[in-house]
Formats: sequence, structure tokens, C-alpha cells
Amino acid sequence: AKRGACRDFRDVGCVIPDDSTIQTVRSTVRASLEGQPWLELRGAAPRCMDSNGMAYSDEDITCLLRSYARTNLLIFTVTDSPPEFEELIENWLCHARRIRMDVVVWASDEQTLRKMRSKGVNSLFSPTLALPVSAQPGGFKKPGDAAYMAATAMKPCVMLKVLELGFDFLYLDVDIAVHNDPQPWVAGHVADLQVSLNYPEPVLNTGVVHAVSNLHTISVFKAWVQSMAEACGAWGCVDQEKLTALLVSCGWRGPDAETQIMMADNEQQQLRCPWLPGVRPLMIDSLPLPFFGDGKSEELLKKVNEVAPDAVLTYHPNFSGFGVGAKKEKLRSLRLK
Repeated sequence: AKRGACRDFRDVGCVIPDDSTIQTVRSTVRASLEGQPWLELRGAAPRCMDSNGMAYSDEDITCLLRSYARTNLLIFTVTDSPPEFEELIENWLCHARRIRMDVVVWASDEQTLRKMRSKGVNSLFSPTLALPVSAQPGGFKKPGDAAYMAATAMKPCVMLKVLELGFDFLYLDVDIAVHNDPQPWVAGHVADLQVSLNYPEPVLNTGVVHAVSNLHTISVFKAWVQSMAEACGAWGCVDQEKLTALLVSCGWRGPDAETQIMMADNEQQQLRCPWLPGVRPLMIDSLPLPFFGDGKSEELLKKVNEVAPDAVLTYHPNFSGFGVGAKKEKLRSLRLK
């Protein structure tokens, strides 16, 4: 293992794959590209790589994602780049590089795409999935304000598009700090959806989401996107509250604070929603708080880290207040081995 420290969240790197493993992955990705008529492979790069990350159609998006993704799993975030997010994006990318995790920044405005491409980051932007003017692209969005609410609606729209194009995904919010690679954890569980929790509230937190592309998840995300378009009041409009309410209507019950603290594995619930296809229930897992922590679980994460330094996987600095730079300061306040 190699040690490394990112800008705000100091931790220990995991085992870096050897060259043969990396070559195998690259061969697999290339094989998945073969036979796609719009790709027109030239050497190692498909035609869409000449687009500078601009995606005007589903074919463009698919081509770029096939070029970026490791096999069929897309690891990505959705963000624009206001000044207070610049360092958060750098920190997010630093963690990904440290553990050799192939990631994509789905830019929600063209300016962010240009910034990412200038740094050699795998990124794309689709004008059909761009932040509206009401979301103040590139500007500060105070949590709870109209611009913030409009921006949160982008995430489920992009997630739905990714699923409809046939990709599984691991989504990580841009303020997430990755302490150890979460891919083995989510791959080791059989579920349509795996979602982190919003301790101490019995609510899902969409900072970490793993989804398998199938008719069930596509149905859920379509219903979620539709729900995001419906009028509501203040915090009830945020994406994770909307998803939670949707799944509660299907029978989901959020674990209470004490249960969340004691979780040592995923908690799966099987839901039957009237709009799901077929007879199979939706399998949704809550990710365990001690390994996928949030902004009110720092003391728990420290205790877990003392016993098992490799156990903590992600940390989400939510509950950080409304000011500029608050998330950055919260990230800096946590030190793990």
C-alpha cells in the first residue's frame, strides 16, 4: 500500500493494481467498444473522443461513457464549479487518483467541462442535461434557496440517463471524501439500489448511491425525477427527501439513529411499488453508517478507524451549515489513519 494525503482529508491509500491488472481492464473496456457503429475506433480512441466532452445526443453520451467507464460500472459525480467547489472537486479527484479509481465528472454547465478537460479529467457535458438559469450555474447556492433546489434536481435526471443507457453506477457527491475504495463493498451485495443514510435522521442520503441498470431501477428513477418536478415546501424538495418519501410510500422504513450506529452490514428491504414492472420486489439496501459516514457521525468513524483503519470507506460532510467554505472546514476537521 502507498500512503498519501489529499487536500482536506488525510488517510492511507489502498493496494494499487499491478500493470497486468490495469492492462486487463483496458482490454475489457476496449472489447466493450467493439461493434458499436457510432464509435469508429481509431487506435485506442473512439470518434467521440474528438468531441472535447460535448455530448449532443444519447449516442454521444454512450460513446463517451464507454470510453471512460471501467467495464459497465460508471463511477461519477454531477457538479458545476462555483469558487467554493473548486477545492472540493480537486479533493474528490485526489482521492480517486490515490486509490486508482476511474471516475467521471459529469459537468452540469459548459464552463465546468472546460475546466475539467483542461486538467485532463474525464468529463462530459450535455446541453440537454444542463443546469437551468434559476440554478445559477457557477454561482454560490445556499442550501434551501431556490438555486440550490434547482441544482439538486439535476442529480436524479443524470442518474436516470445513465441507467437508461445501460450502465450500472456508483455515484459519489463531489464533497465526499473516499477513505478506502467502496467498490468491493457494493459489489459484494446483491441489490437494485444501495444508498447511504442521513444520520441521525431516518432518511436516505444520496451522497453515495450504487444502482444496477434494470427495469426496476429505471422505474424508480423515473418516478423520482417526476417527483422532483412537483411543487413542495423548502427542504421537502431536496433530492434525498423526495427519494425517501417515494420509497416510504412503497413501504420503506428508515432505521432510527440507534440502529444506524450499530449497523455492521447493509440492511435490505424489499419493496412492492404499484408502478414497478413484473412481480419481483425492489431490493434496496441502506449502507451501514460506521463505514459510510456523514456529518454527524465523526466520533463513530474515529472509533471504527481506531479498531479497523481499512473499514471506513466514505465520509460525507453534510450538516456543515450554510456558509461558503463550510464543507471544506468540516472535511479538514476529521483526521483518520
